[in-house]
Amino acid sequence: MKTDMFCFQCQEAAGNRGCTKAGICGKTPSTASMHDQLLYVTSGLSSVTTRLRSEDVGIPYYVNHLITDNLYSTMTNVDFDTEDVERRISDTLSLKTHLISKLLDSSSLPEAAVWSGRFREFYTKADTIGVLSNTDPDIRSLKQLIICALKGMSAYVCHANELGHDNPEIDKFIQRTLAVFIGDLSAIRESKAAKAGQSREFSECIVTGAHKSSDIKESVISWLVKAADETGRYAIDSMRLLDEANTASFGSKEISHVRTSAGERPGILVSGHNLRDLEMLLDQTSGKGIEIYTHSEMMSAHYYPQLKRYPHLHGNYGGAWHQQKDDFARFRGPIIVTSNCLVPPEDDYSDRLFTTGAVRYPGIRHIDGDVGEERDFGEVISMALSCEPPMEQKLPMVTGGFGHQQLFALTDIISEAVRVGRITRIVVMAGCDGRQPKRSYYSDYAERLDNSTLILTAGCSKFRFMFNDTSHILGLPRIIDAGQCNDSYSLVLFLTYLQDALGISSINELPVLFNISWYEQKAVAVLLALLHLGIRDIRLGPTLPAFLSPEITDYLSKEFGIKVISSVEEDLMEDNS
Repeated sequence: MKTDMFCFQCQEAAGNRGCTKAGICGKTPSTASMHDQLLYVTSGLSSVTTRLRSEDVGIPYYVNHLITDNLYSTMTNVDFDTEDVERRISDTLSLKTHLISKLLDSSSLPEAAVWSGRFREFYTKADTIGVLSNTDPDIRSLKQLIICALKGMSAYVCHANELGHDNPEIDKFIQRTLAVFIGDLSAIRESKAAKAGQSREFSECIVTGAHKSSDIKESVISWLVKAADETGRYAIDSMRLLDEANTASFGSKEISHVRTSAGERPGILVSGHNLRDLEMLLDQTSGKGIEIYTHSEMMSAHYYPQLKRYPHLHGNYGGAWHQQKDDFARFRGPIIVTSNCLVPPEDDYSDRLFTTGAVRYPGIRHIDGDVGEERDFGEVISMALSCEPPMEQKLPMVTGGFGHQQLFALTDIISEAVRVGRITRIVVMAGCDGRQPKRSYYSDYAERLDNSTLILTAGCSKFRFMFNDTSHILGLPRIIDAGQCNDSYSLVLFLTYLQDALGISSINELPVLFNISWYEQKAVAVLLALLHLGIRDIRLGPTLPAFLSPEITDYLSKEFGIKVISSVEEDLMEDNS
């Protein structure tokens, strides 16, 4: 059936099948087509870089940065500007042509690597390379699981790059995987099928789903399962990279109380995840009579000592990303969106909205600046000085900043409380929030947990319940917030430490439950990271990803115990059994 577009990479995929007329996120069919095209040419470039590495040619850092930034821009709620995506495609094609000239052997490159985009055939090409071009639902399912995770990893890597930190091994893995997915035979020589002399059939099956025998499909499925596990390992590395970059730049997180009241001076609101953007803004507004507020996952900025030292970092305003239409309208000053989670803006604040980095929206002013460059926020600052202070909001002060170092220091107290039964259960409620009414499950679930349950959280899912629960256990907040979604890394490190303190052999033997909410591709990266670590029985919601076929869903259920949320009553009954 002919559709205007097809996208099913986020939790809001229409009917939990896929968006076909326009994205629920606000993405237009033309932008969706260009995202497909950008992924295609970026995969072609990755094939070239993978070949260059095999010839012992080093890849410049700016090439790696372009590839991860391209992937990041195709995530949900990032780049809505079709013209900007077309520019990215053109830049990528030019760089690819330049790098091909450096190859000693450019023969047998896949079509994606040699396609030049001449006559600007972007749209006609995009029609043949979307996710549905792979006809086998199980192979398509596993490929999309990995590609979504690669996009999520790229977001983490991009933020680390902004702070001057790189990990070439992560870049190498991302690019090699993309090369395989568009048919680079040289990147799959270690597969079972390749060793049996069937590498071309094997590659064709990965690219299109076509296969002449069940043995080939079985071999491809086996390879993709291993690739998904390896992706989980590199997802951990990408979260570690960002943690190291943040810590080196801003110090180790501190347990901190975050003010939520509005001040009396004009303000600028910063949303997203890019802490480097926030730091630059704080420097440029110092002493100007402007107060800086964070929004959504940027709230974790208040946990870092090098950012807390700015007295005009006033507090956090509003809640999760999807509440921005109300939060931004009430703020009354300029807003900067620094990363994914942009919602198509309303007229009552669009003239006060700015974007940075990969984030773009047609008609919204963009503050330029490549990785490592200083961004000039002068226009934002001038606007802020002419605006009224934000409207007051009635939210309680919150406590967070429980990074892994702080959690390590609390391990003896918590492990002893587990031994004597003062803490009977630990529930990890991390991940993404979203707009669907069914997500009230998470606030209801948290409210129903008894007072001997400790809740560990990271990401914006916490806004469902953290303002409603100010209770304590052992003098600690019952809700332990590590920070942004990538800080799920800190939670896993702590659980590993707690496991050792209690003298048990596996995290799965701890009194720990994982009740994870997901929305976009970073959550998929975190999920594969958890599975790589061997964590079982994860409850995921509010729905399972639309890109999972029934067979792959059944595999994940049997192999890892993954299950979708049910009702609060049914899930609590199961948890207590």
